[in-house]
Amino acid sequence: MAYNGTTEPISDILFMEYVAYNIIVPTVSACGVLGNILNLLVLTRGQMKAPIYIYFTTLAVADLVTCLLVFFSGIAKGAAAASFWWQVFEVYFYLGIGSISTTVSIATIVMVTVERLILIRNGQSAKTYCTREMAWRVCLVIFPVSIVFNIPYFLAFVVDDGIQETPFYRGQYYQIHNWIRFVVFGLGTALFLAVGNLLLILSLRQSYRHRKTLLSQRKLREEKRLKEQTRLTATLVGIIVLFLIGEFPTHLASRQSAATLIYGGDTSQLSSDGYRTFKLVVSVLMAVHYSCNFILYCALNSKFLSMVSRVLLCLRAEPELETSDLRVTASDPARGMNVRAQGARRMSAGRAAAPASPGQTGSGHTSPPKAHLGGNGHAL
Repeated sequence: MAYNGTTEPISDILFMEYVAYNIIVPTVSACGVLGNILNLLVLTRGQMKAPIYIYFTTLAVADLVTCLLVFFSGIAKGAAAASFWWQVFEVYFYLGIGSISTTVSIATIVMVTVERLILIRNGQSAKTYCTREMAWRVCLVIFPVSIVFNIPYFLAFVVDDGIQETPFYRGQYYQIHNWIRFVVFGLGTALFLAVGNLLLILSLRQSYRHRKTLLSQRKLREEKRLKEQTRLTATLVGIIVLFLIGEFPTHLASRQSAATLIYGGDTSQLSSDGYRTFKLVVSVLMAVHYSCNFILYCALNSKFLSMVSRVLLCLRAEPELETSDLRVTASDPARGMNVRAQGARRMSAGRAAAPASPGQTGSGHTSPPKAHLGGNGHAL
């Protein structure tokens, strides 16, 4: 039993919700926001050329949106649960936009898994399907499809003296839609990714043995290429594991689906201690899931880690360069405005001071220039 700062006790579930929604979830989500911003800074620099990085860029955008929504939703569920504006945010932003961003993440993970499996199992098909152009096309299709599919979640609740269900929520279409979402994006996706993950792990073992063979034969170029593909596959394996742990349970715990999938439409169960505890645990796992991709990239992909170091060094160097330019301009405006011109004058002076050619030097004086002859032997 905990206390709320007075002698009046509060229930254990209220205390756990306070700690989770006010401290743990916002902290983890804030780290996820920073991590996904760094992901985007690295992935959009143009030096990560493999098609899989396009999928990772799309995943970073979706995860960034999700982390922002989870951060504010955690506050809404905790310190400001009774606030009208936080309830508006929960109903009209978090449930709808959050469903879109998570759908984009799920679809992207599925498609990047398909891309890896094609690349590993069928090298000929990889030339057609595992390209940057195809990756961009797939990602551009994922966004509008995700928006259209999740429109019902904008219509399920309203804020009217608290969060209330709409007639659409009680209709048959909404119940069917929830089951379709659970079967396709929850259960079906989890089964597909579990099998795909197993195949990827087996391919990692084969790649390790193949790399040892290539090293023994001193085929360093092939070994380097295989090492890069192995790093990318290992990164994807980690992403899938996080998905299975952190995303799949949310299909059962989310407000828009729990009453239909778990309680047979009985919305009164959404205020029970059992559901609140389950949702609390799932919310923490979800925040961890969408916040840890940056850690995975750095831990499993040395190329990504080196790019992160370069980005951080560039971000650190830019303010120093700006400060240096300001100092130069303040102390010597002409110098600050004409650095390039001074450099050009130095180069011209250097060329003028260069030693003359043998044809231009003689015994103490310079010989006159020779006339240029035209085609008939006459001077031009």
